[in-house]
Amino acid sequence: FETQACGNERDRTCAACSAVCEAGSFETQACANGLDRTCSDCSPSTFDHDADPLTACSDCLVCPHGSVQVSTCETLQDRTCSECPEGTTDADADPLTACTECTTCTHARMPFGTCTATTDVLCHACTDASHAPLATVNPLAQNPFADCVAGDPLCLESIDVLVFYDHTALADFGGDVDALHGWVQNALRFANEANDNSLFSPQQRYRLAGLRPFDRSPRQDSISTMVQLRFNQYYQSIRRSTGADVSYFLIGNLTFGNGQTYYMFSGLDYPERAVIVVKSGFTAHPNQCGSNRNRTITAHELGHINGAAHNRAIGGGNGTGSAYAYHNQEPFYRRNEAFGLEVSQHGEQFYTLMSYPSYRSGPEYNSRANCPPPCKRIAAFASPELWHFLNPRDPLYGYCLVVQTNNDQTVRLSCQTRQPWSEINGSYVLDPAQMVDLPTQELLNRAVPLGRDTPSFVHPETQELIVDTTSTRSRDKVIETWPRRAAAAMPLDPRCNQQCGQANRITCSAGENVCGSCLPGHFEFSDTCYPRVETHAENPLHDEHYIPSGVFAAPNSAHSSIIELAAPSDLIAVEVYLHTTNAEGAFDDGWAQGPENGVGFTFGLSAAPAHRISVWGVHPDNSETLIGNQDTDGVVARDSNGQHDHALTYLFHLPAWRENLVRIRVEVASESQEYGFGINEVRSFGRQR
Repeated sequence: FETQACGNERDRTCAACSAVCEAGSFETQACANGLDRTCSDCSPSTFDHDADPLTACSDCLVCPHGSVQVSTCETLQDRTCSECPEGTTDADADPLTACTECTTCTHARMPFGTCTATTDVLCHACTDASHAPLATVNPLAQNPFADCVAGDPLCLESIDVLVFYDHTALADFGGDVDALHGWVQNALRFANEANDNSLFSPQQRYRLAGLRPFDRSPRQDSISTMVQLRFNQYYQSIRRSTGADVSYFLIGNLTFGNGQTYYMFSGLDYPERAVIVVKSGFTAHPNQCGSNRNRTITAHELGHINGAAHNRAIGGGNGTGSAYAYHNQEPFYRRNEAFGLEVSQHGEQFYTLMSYPSYRSGPEYNSRANCPPPCKRIAAFASPELWHFLNPRDPLYGYCLVVQTNNDQTVRLSCQTRQPWSEINGSYVLDPAQMVDLPTQELLNRAVPLGRDTPSFVHPETQELIVDTTSTRSRDKVIETWPRRAAAAMPLDPRCNQQCGQANRITCSAGENVCGSCLPGHFEFSDTCYPRVETHAENPLHDEHYIPSGVFAAPNSAHSSIIELAAPSDLIAVEVYLHTTNAEGAFDDGWAQGPENGVGFTFGLSAAPAHRISVWGVHPDNSETLIGNQDTDGVVARDSNGQHDHALTYLFHLPAWRENLVRIRVEVASESQEYGFGINEVRSFGRQR
């Protein structure tokens, strides 16, 4: 390079350029224009990736969470990382520390979550604790479509579940909302595992729409509680406001039944109101913690939501239909023959997801025995076409569906382990390229069937031919019912450009640009959503908590409650929620507990103790207009006459306005020697004048 220019009295002088920059450095100044070449070493956290002095150094790799550093970043080489091996996790997100073994929960602690390279299994201590502050979780609020599959990009075919929990449930989880949330996620994961095992289409899966605290009148019988919650208009509106298809209530202090389901019947007034009630003590108690039935209860109850029934032994009698579950210990009713060959149970003792441990041990319908551990409930729905491959070393280990029986004594199978589904033009089909053919004898050597159609056998004593008209096809029933259940509500779309809140409406559903139903705390009449009109929202008579307000009529007496309106108003709806008390006014629901009091069948419930209720609107001049009483047509919340007034919920949804009212008077009169009646909540909807 030139160090001195050529002038009048001097010649040009030049100097040799410095050597090319060495590996591990890069050129910061080219040798030109009177300047020598300069080089700079790669700075910390960078390296020379190509030994080319004309390119800058590259940033060193940062080991991601779930990996450990194998070699450091040096001047001439990048850092190398290795993912945590299976069975270990990166507990501290520090690549300089080794991966640790996944946590193994002891028998007194329940695992939830899945151990991966980035997350460990968490263990829930099965202990009681006083309740902690409640919290709401809304996992779908920001991006409800993040986990949708290609064949269902808006999750229109998913069933979204809104989980409510009360203080007693939270106490069963040690007061830890995160522990409760983790259990719920794990429970839904297991339900989806059962769907996968049963070869359901990929879009047929459950999602958590939310986790919300709630208050309730403290009934203790699970069926009685479930019916009451089905008719609670507020909690149902909360479900709709999250886009959920199913309401799931997790409650601690239930005395009858660990899980109950109130599912969809086409003839009901509210066919979309599927309700599940689960006893959290069955989930969190040390004696039940992590047990097989405990772990599967949510998947089991969701199966009921979709129409699946128990096994024959639980149903009793010679029933009809095909939605039954399967128990492989029933010697006369299980599948003992397939394709003209004898079926071996291979020493296995199991029952499918909807079955109970008890089974028909003999030919009679009322013969029953129990199947204790190691007999287990498996995560699959019953179907004669579904087979369970037993050996973990078998390449088909898991579940396969017979899709074709060939003439050459072979069957064609779609199997869970072989990525059975393909998405074609937005629909899922079983992929023929992934199917496998097996000789029928080989199938029987490696697997057991999970169902049987219309079993028949010769009675061993009477020699009578017994023909049972049932089939164990709960898989088919769930697949058939699924679209109706998934259509109960649609996922909500936060991208909606309508001003839904200004109209007191829920935001648009996915794929639509129309606002949804009324927001919680509103009532729809003539295409308009009207708010509540009471004053003092903190008043226990109308604070949306649905717990005893302290206002009651003692046995054989009456009491009138006055609800002041915030301003003179026209009313279009009033709802009253009651409970029963003892003579001192303490909550007492003894009449609504257990089968001995008429509880035990959803559509055959005991009537409430004798009482009367009347609701009056009061005008500015103190004159009164009758809004209705318990004899008003359609006021008693029930699905059938056999439910009587068991829910103690009265819905005065008026056909026309009751105008110019300033207060409401609710008169409750007990006609029982034993029980009084208290008010949980009064809801009044309308427009201010």
